[in-house]
Amino acid sequence: MASTDNPLYGCVEEFRTTAQFLKDMSAQPYDTAGGDQWTVVFADFGHDLIVLGTLPTPDEQEATAEDLSIFLYDNGMSSYQVTASEAAAAEHIVRSHFKAERADAEPWADTGLIVMPGTEIPPQH
Repeated sequence: MASTDNPLYGCVEEFRTTAQFLKDMSAQPYDTAGGDQWTVVFADFGHDLIVLGTLPTPDEQEATAEDLSIFLYDNGMSSYQVTASEAAAAEHIVRSHFKAERADAEPWADTGLIVMPGTEIPPQH
């Protein structure tokens, strides 16, 4: 069992909270942006990322889309929206894009880029 005195405890709890929110959200029916549209949610460390969940992108007119956006902003999480045939392919696109975009990022730098929730990666042709 983790000690609340451990400095990593808060970070791990945020990851758990985010993963649980995504699980609960995806269990509820909602209109999506389209069959091939995915939202990949992750923790952005500047030089690396941890994927916390992937779900069909909610239609922008859905309250679910607003709920997701607010939750991610409030919890300091990032997300990309991508076009892919399945969730695993969406995660692969995100990891490849992130790696290329952050190739020169210094690990654990004090300043750096952070992906905002809902950032779109253009379809690859």
